[in-house]
Amino acid sequence: MKPNYYAIIPAEVRYNNELTANAKLLFGELTALSNKTGICWATNKYFAELYQVDKKTVSRWIQQLQDNGFITTVVEYDKDTKLVIKRSIKITTAYPRDKNVQGGQKDPQGGDKNVEVNIYTNNSNNTSNNTPTFKKVADFKEIYLKAYEHIKELFPPEIHPKNTKEKIKWLNVIRLADEIDKVNPRQLYFIIQEAKKDSWWSAVQYSFTTMRDKNNKSGLRRIDQFKIKFGKDNLEYL
Repeated sequence: MKPNYYAIIPAEVRYNNELTANAKLLFGELTALSNKTGICWATNKYFAELYQVDKKTVSRWIQQLQDNGFITTVVEYDKDTKLVIKRSIKITTAYPRDKNVQGGQKDPQGGDKNVEVNIYTNNSNNTSNNTPTFKKVADFKEIYLKAYEHIKELFPPEIHPKNTKEKIKWLNVIRLADEIDKVNPRQLYFIIQEAKKDSWWSAVQYSFTTMRDKNNKSGLRRIDQFKIKFGKDNLEYL
């Protein structure tokens, strides 16, 4: 019997060109099987039987999701035999969950997990206002962490983040620019680089954490003003 609870595949997974269609489908299955902490215990054998494919094929899908930063896996080994006894998959990307519905979930490895049933819903009001703000450096994808190191060097040392809390603020700007404003880290780097060359716009570069704030007069976000200023065509090739 196939699962009958809901799954969700967020835009960052759906439109990722490095994932195969079945890897994206598997991500949806993982959200459906995960408990409230975003962890799934199902085995490759379970997924192989569910989709009628080889276990190695499932392994490749999981590897794609892991390589792109959408999941992490933790494997537990038997101390004596060194054989795998359990594998958990944690979803690392944000996705909406209905936390008001309670119930039990059947663990595909056997046994009942006394956890929240995951009823996933599409949130039509998914704007930057209700997009969750990450609170730990470990929550961010590797691409955002690398972008932070490069972007930081575009600014004077005296305004670099002085502690973890300030670093996380910068990381959230990079992440939300990518997820909400559709300005990827490479494009963001280019925008800041160009802004520094402009005598008027260069003043803004000293306030990186306000990049996504709205201008009181125009109502546009600063990042959108930059996109207009430096041209959509210049950004698309990045």
